[in-house]
Amino acid sequence: MGLYTADLKPFFPENDIRIKVQLECDAPRWHLTFTITGKANKIKLRPSSLIAQRKENLWKGSCCEIFIQDTKTKQYIEWNFCFSSDWDASEFLEYRKKNTATFMVKPPSVIKAVNHDKIVLKTSFPAPPVSYKHLRAGISVILENTEGTLNYWALHHPKPEQKPDFHDDRSFCMTISNDLDGKSTKDHCL
Repeated sequence: MGLYTADLKPFFPENDIRIKVQLECDAPRWHLTFTITGKANKIKLRPSSLIAQRKENLWKGSCCEIFIQDTKTKQYIEWNFCFSSDWDASEFLEYRKKNTATFMVKPPSVIKAVNHDKIVLKTSFPAPPVSYKHLRAGISVILENTEGTLNYWALHHPKPEQKPDFHDDRSFCMTISNDLDGKSTKDHCL
């Protein structure tokens, strides 16, 4: 289905962190790489888990996310990947309406590399169910700085005058094509 690359936009423009993403859509697994440059030593990361676990509320600290939506049904999947290697996945029937059944998926792999000015998180996770036919994605990152303040990046912030809302489907602006090679999200995001 293609290779897609993009630069995420900060919610607070004065931020000196830069984030690039690369998404490779290939059944049966998708591969997503987040490259964070700038003052990486100012980012608070959870310690690595000995065994990666499925955990809720990872977004309350530094984590990376992808939302994958079937545009015909408005259903979407949210994946959260933590720098500790912990993860979560949920399915939503529509905007913020979580499917009450546990979304059963095989766990992703999450690998990170850190130095003083760069953090790379690579993950491989199961492709969306075959019932998801017309796909678009939203990719976002939440970073907690060493003072405890959360900062937000996304392909698109649909409500810049309000708080970040990664579940708003206007931020799902990376079209995943079955017919074409991947295109830059610059063609798709407002």
